[in-house]
Amino acid sequence: MRSFFLASASAAALAELALEAALAPLLKGELALLPVTTLKRLCSGAGLKGYSKYKKPELVTLLKASGVPAPPLEVKKLSRAQLEAIAIAALARSAVS
Repeated sequence: MRSFFLASASAAALAELALEAALAPLLKGELALLPVTTLKRLCSGAGLKGYSKYKKPELVTLLKASGVPAPPLEVKKLSRAQLEAIAIAALARSAVS
């Protein structure tokens, strides 16, 4: 009986972690998912110089190195795979709870 409770507790913890991971881009943002124009706007807002010639990977690196946080993503900007991951994680969490 005790092993059942341990298994269900660890399943609940795993479901919670999966949901947090799936929601992370939505809540915390992810620079690599933003378009170049938005990245350049963030650079400008942070007072960075010389970014206009950079490509997307370089902009992301510059922003991360400068400590500029990524803004939360809008739901409509999430990919289908990201939305599916959120739904699957939420369903798994509710099934375990």
